[in-house]
Amino acid sequence: MRSSPAVVLAGIGVALAPDLQPGDIVVADRVRADALTEGPVPATRLLPGAPMLAGALIRRGLRVHLGAVISTDRIADPNARERLAMAGVLAADRESAWVLSGRIAGRAACVRVVASSSSAGSSWRGGIAGLRAALRALPTVADGIVEWCEAGDRLCGAPTTSRPR
Repeated sequence: MRSSPAVVLAGIGVALAPDLQPGDIVVADRVRADALTEGPVPATRLLPGAPMLAGALIRRGLRVHLGAVISTDRIADPNARERLAMAGVLAADRESAWVLSGRIAGRAACVRVVASSSSAGSSWRGGIAGLRAALRALPTVADGIVEWCEAGDRLCGAPTTSRPR
């Protein structure tokens, strides 16, 4: 019996909510595409495993926010960030909505580590420090994702496998 499949997108995101700071974690409970995207816009993807994944990350001492992530086909300048923030989403990325719109047989998750605050605009004031904070958090995020996958396997009755070190 094999482990149940999971697709997890983890990486850097742009903060849209004012309380997010570099190094904060956004676990998406849903992912959608910006309505102003050129071309096909995938449907919103609900991610019911998000609260359990958020818990695994919180247990590792990370500052975690649970909410929506929006994908956009262009870099979000300050005006776009303001518009997207008014839609009630926490963070933006460039790919999750499209990747998660495909056929996924098992569980799915999306985790974004904030590299710049919503007030940073499109300049790189403090950008390198924010990027460093985000990159430092990613190994801990990876450990939380492994815990989430293994816990999901136990819930689904599949045997767990250890992560290679």
